[in-house]
Amino acid sequence: MIGVHGQVQQFGWLEGFWSWNLFWSQPINKAGVYGLCGVFGVLQENSSSYCECLKGFKPLIQDDWSSGCVRKSPLQCQNMSSVGKEDGFLKMSILTLPANSKTYQKVSAGRCRLDCMEKCSCTAYAYNNNNGCSLWEGDLINLHQSGAADGRAGAEIYIRLAASEPELQIGNGSTRTGGTVKWKLRTALAVAIPTTLITLGLFMYFRCLWKGKLTRKGQEYTGHDILLFDFDTNPGPTNNESSSAWKLWSSNKASDLMDPTLGDPPSTSMLLRYINIGLLCVQESPADRPTMSDVISMIVNEHVALPDPKQPAFVAGRNMAEPRSLMSSAGVPSTNDVTITSIDGR
Repeated sequence: MIGVHGQVQQFGWLEGFWSWNLFWSQPINKAGVYGLCGVFGVLQENSSSYCECLKGFKPLIQDDWSSGCVRKSPLQCQNMSSVGKEDGFLKMSILTLPANSKTYQKVSAGRCRLDCMEKCSCTAYAYNNNNGCSLWEGDLINLHQSGAADGRAGAEIYIRLAASEPELQIGNGSTRTGGTVKWKLRTALAVAIPTTLITLGLFMYFRCLWKGKLTRKGQEYTGHDILLFDFDTNPGPTNNESSSAWKLWSSNKASDLMDPTLGDPPSTSMLLRYINIGLLCVQESPADRPTMSDVISMIVNEHVALPDPKQPAFVAGRNMAEPRSLMSSAGVPSTNDVTITSIDGR
């Protein structure tokens, strides 16, 4: 026969005692019965009630564990207006992980959490270096937890709960606040560091361009000069080098700034976008220059239109290499007749 706890049992009649005697049972103990405590229920070996609901859940029907448990508070992702704090995850240790998980091997712990957070149907996730990332969608069943003094090694699982749950408010094993902050910090660093290097490279390039440090096309560079672009320079004693970048940009030939040794760019539009950002960073008026946060936003948001740059500050309005040319061509502008009396000793 099948007992009330789901065990298959065999009894024998004891004639002398006038009673039935249990002599065989499978599974041997209740912990082996699949889904004994229902959905979102946890089998507690050392608890008097034997079955308990996960934190953040309550029994659907009192004293009827086959009906399982339901959430006390709905998830934020289930709120159609999307109002409220972000859902969190409560970490707990269990002896056996639920069945029917989706496993992804080559995924980091942070990506595993994010993948679960992005799916409202995802109710839990687990991660370890051996098995990778495991996600559970829908109901969790067959959770088994032992006592703290049991000594048996368990697995860690992160249960998705509403942000309003007290367990998340007091931070009892929650990874909502700490995990989110760490993930945002890593993401910000991953974006800010390359962006800073790119901006620094563009600044050094235009600075070298301004000072005339770049030589003719084809010359090999050694040392510590940063060479990102190459263009034809005028060997004459003029300052045309500093205006070549702007001339190419205004004549719709900005792609000629790229050094051919870099090969074909993966996207010409992105190359032009980076040059546009570089020109904006060297505008003459500080009000026209983007802040560092604006530069990051321009690089990350590829589909946002950029303002057209004005003539950069490093472009000289006249030839500074020949400061006396104007004087020599125009001659002496005026003549003044003055006298001076000097007293000298005998």
